[in-house]
Amino acid sequence: MIHSVRCDKKSFKTVEFTPGFNVVLADRTKEST
Repeated sequence: MIHSVRCDKKSFKTVEFTPGFNVVLADRTKEST
């Protein structure tokens, strides 16, 4: 099970998951790498 997602980049927010149903939605733009 993934417990959290984090990054050193300041604009990225840490996400912590809890037991149950967790969903991550993301927008992708032309500028995304």
